[in-house]
Amino acid sequence: MAVGLRAVDFGLASAALPPLGFAATWSPPSCILCQCGAFLPYLLNAEPLLLFHRLALDVAWRHSLGPSVPSPRASSRRLLLPTGRPPPVSFIPNPASTPPLFRSARPPSAPSSLPPPPALVTMSTVEAEVTRLYRVRRTVLEMLRDRGYVISDTSADDLGMTAAEFENNFTASGYSRDSLTMFKQLRANAGEQIYVFFPRDVKLGKAAVDDYKRRLTNEGVARAIIVLQGPMTPSANKAVGEMEPAVRLELFLENELLINITKHVLVPQHEVLSDTEKAALLARYKLKDSQLPRVQKKDAVARYYGLTAGQVMKITRPSETAGRYCTYRLCVG
Repeated sequence: MAVGLRAVDFGLASAALPPLGFAATWSPPSCILCQCGAFLPYLLNAEPLLLFHRLALDVAWRHSLGPSVPSPRASSRRLLLPTGRPPPVSFIPNPASTPPLFRSARPPSAPSSLPPPPALVTMSTVEAEVTRLYRVRRTVLEMLRDRGYVISDTSADDLGMTAAEFENNFTASGYSRDSLTMFKQLRANAGEQIYVFFPRDVKLGKAAVDDYKRRLTNEGVARAIIVLQGPMTPSANKAVGEMEPAVRLELFLENELLINITKHVLVPQHEVLSDTEKAALLARYKLKDSQLPRVQKKDAVARYYGLTAGQVMKITRPSETAGRYCTYRLCVG
């Protein structure tokens, strides 16, 4: 198959002068089709040349017309044109003769007289960890207060402790998480007590769980909260399950306690009913436990209040017609 093609060095042949306001140049970028170095003039009507260029490369590559034919990935600056056709000339705008309408309105860059921006103040790893633990500890105290435990809003040992005081105390303890251990009593019944542990291990194991179980059993405490840095080992999870119902361990990750979810604007008011209030509710509406709507024990708000299977939670939502709307949920699972 014979095709009337020849390789012409781009920009070496003579061409007509460009129109007024443009300057001819020969610094062609790479071809958008085959990266062979040929320039396709965008300012002119380049569509016929673009189509012909693709066709010429396909024909030349498939029929191997000779070593002068560039491959689709060649890097030479040569363009295949029909015999006798002059090569194109690229044109770029000349800023000196371009009408003001087409000039950029952006003023030329000038040296800035503004002072350099201040250096970024970054928080060290220790400071970030102290701030994180302060937020976690505060959320735990708020959770215990909402559950009915004796928590003071003004005491320096409880919610009254500031971030600076917490940092000083935590630093004085040698950054020991054991110093964050809490022991609280229920306001309605001082016999019901709870421990809050902050393990030092990033991944809690079975040995640490056995130590907690031994301590709770010796002191006669049947409930505890463990604030974990990360997930536990499978053997530790199994040990926690085997401790119930004699000893109940509630597990929370630090990431789950950075904020108090009950303070979110989209979370309605929740209230855990006592056994007497639950019996009155069922008698008033002539219901059984199984007829109440349900909530899983793994629900975020149910975990926050420490619900157990069989407890009922009252949820109060705002209503545009009635002012407020109350519903009840039975904890299952």
